[in-house]
Amino acid sequence: MLVAIVGLVGLALVSQSVDGVDGQWHERVESVGFVAMILSIGGRAWCSLYIGGRKKAEIVDRGPYSITRNPLYVFSYIGALGIGMQSGSVVIGIGFVLAALIVFYLTVQREEAFLEREFGAVYTAYKARTPRFWPRFSLWRD
Repeated sequence: MLVAIVGLVGLALVSQSVDGVDGQWHERVESVGFVAMILSIGGRAWCSLYIGGRKKAEIVDRGPYSITRNPLYVFSYIGALGIGMQSGSVVIGIGFVLAALIVFYLTVQREEAFLEREFGAVYTAYKARTPRFWPRFSLWRD
């Protein structure tokens, strides 16, 4: 996996947009990437305020954690897209998201096993009602 990520970063360093590095497409893709990175930073900060030191002490199921079990990772995907799009390439941006999906999927499997052992039925109920990644906004609770 590390080799794939290094390869992706290397590809981002040597690739360019369909209309070159000075074209409007390149600039637009970079701008969208910048907005995605800002959204990621803000979203991760917002999620951190909700979980604030309680991550291993209780199941937090309010705020962003009421619509997805892993909002920090969701915002990380947005950030990965933004970082990849700084190359001016949507394809590289998507590649960064795919790499993040693989890494975080494996991480989440370990985290879920821990949470099931630690919190049992409470976590099982939370898991049953809350999607793993894709937010379901109708579930919002605060």
